[in-house]
Amino acid sequence: MWSAAAASGEEPYSLAMALIEAFRRDDPPVSVLATDINADALAIAEEGASAERTLQDMAPARRERFFHRTATGGWSVAPAVRRLVEFRPLNLVDEPWPVAGPFEVIFCRNVLMYLETTRRYAVLERMA
Repeated sequence: MWSAAAASGEEPYSLAMALIEAFRRDDPPVSVLATDINADALAIAEEGASAERTLQDMAPARRERFFHRTATGGWSVAPAVRRLVEFRPLNLVDEPWPVAGPFEVIFCRNVLMYLETTRRYAVLERMA
């Protein structure tokens, strides 16, 4: 799977959690590529830290399974989840892309809506 606008990491980590649940194992035979144009945001995402308020709506059992408490009172993404996600900087309008498929699923709506129509179609053609 590819999360093409990973930003702070919620989407790729959520995908990894869903995959662990779907395969009913901590090491499913899948991976998630997380890219974003903002290298600083990716660096923060890769740390896997989450504030209490970010996880407040998550079921407690799920939070306890996929996150660990930090010394500062926040939460950190569990190693099993982190192992499934690879973070890389990428600008979708640049060529060539430093990623190779094929991908079973590409999540890209949150980035496509910010591109002008001609660039959007060009990016979608390359993804296809």
